[in-house]
Amino acid sequence: MRIAENGTCRHMRRPTKRIANLFFSHGGIHAMYMYVGAIGTLHQNSHRLHPNLRVYGCSVGAFAALLVLLVLKGVVSIDEIEHELERALGGTERFQSDFTRLAIPLLETLFHKLDGVKVLALVNHRLHIGVSSAASFEWVFQYKTIHELCHVLMLSANLPLISSYDRTYLDGGIRFELRFLPIRTFILYNLTYFPKSCIVPANETKRKLVSYGVDFTSDYLSNKRGLYDKNLHVNENRYNTAVIYLMFALHRTLTVENVEWSERLQRLQCLHRSSLRPRQSA
Repeated sequence: MRIAENGTCRHMRRPTKRIANLFFSHGGIHAMYMYVGAIGTLHQNSHRLHPNLRVYGCSVGAFAALLVLLVLKGVVSIDEIEHELERALGGTERFQSDFTRLAIPLLETLFHKLDGVKVLALVNHRLHIGVSSAASFEWVFQYKTIHELCHVLMLSANLPLISSYDRTYLDGGIRFELRFLPIRTFILYNLTYFPKSCIVPANETKRKLVSYGVDFTSDYLSNKRGLYDKNLHVNENRYNTAVIYLMFALHRTLTVENVEWSERLQRLQCLHRSSLRPRQSA
């Protein structure tokens, strides 16, 4: 696992001819529906993306960052993503009390269908996943196995009381700051806060969120939206040091790790073990 250093940098207000960097922020289930609309629009305008596009994500945004790379390369379709999302979430207007219980089956469904070697070749050094430790924020961008990739995705979406995967790391959005992004980054974010962001929205709201993702991305591509606007503070770190340490203390004390999750990810890795062996012995 290789971790990037956090550098301070400035942001440009307008997009360049080709987008070189994408960032998907945190925002719960509501953000995921918005990101479906955004990913579909980016796919339709793939000529506006740099060939060496790098994607960044925190929390649910880390999952969206993975999916946009897979969609752009034709590994999965946006229709497949929408179908699996609906299948996993089931009913509407229901509070998702354990995000882990939603995320693990989605990862299992996704990676049962994919070639692990191709996925790792696609995401290494291009997919940057943000995780928060007690001491710092970290970008992880290198993955040796499918299990390691899934493990980091789960760490990035860890929150006290609504996750049961790990007690060491917390949601990447906890310590994220805008200065951790490179210049010329297109930032996608959602304005729904916890706990509303963890409630499965009604069907009409789902459609509105998808449409918002389409409009948000289309406006940016047509130069109607800069990187900054009055609501972008949602991406800034909203927690002071004392609150962050309190969150970690609560997380370590109250979170009950379910060993089933780790075992299921290990079994998922076994599916790709035979295809990884030739690469390891080469």
